[in-house]
Amino acid sequence: MKAIIFDSGTLISLSMNGLLDELEKLKKIFDGKFLVTKDVKREVVDKPITIKRFELEALRIRKLIDDKVLEMPNSLEINENELIKQIENIKNITNSTFVGDGREIHLIDSGEASCLALSLLLNEKKIKNVG
Repeated sequence: MKAIIFDSGTLISLSMNGLLDELEKLKKIFDGKFLVTKDVKREVVDKPITIKRFELEALRIRKLIDDKVLEMPNSLEINENELIKQIENIKNITNSTFVGDGREIHLIDSGEASCLALSLLLNEKKIKNVG
């Protein structure tokens, strides 16, 4: 088994450039899973669907999820609680590593952290992945 993990930036770029249909074509020839985390879904579907300007792109991405072109981590039996724990650990480390003007410098949000956390959990299960 192998997987590609999609971050929100990638999905937004594909959507804005009319290339989401290409994902469906790629999925047919890729022997693996296309994954998105709940945090990424929140960024590309749940939030934007409430904003008229971004609603169409959000609906298109939601359709890919509904059609199982994009799947959630539980499709590979990734435990949601383990994923959440790993996300928080990654955010705590990365967002407290650098200090400027007496404050910690924020480097990473939940979407990016969730992709990295998912990759680490997939590695533990010996599932080849890229994100």
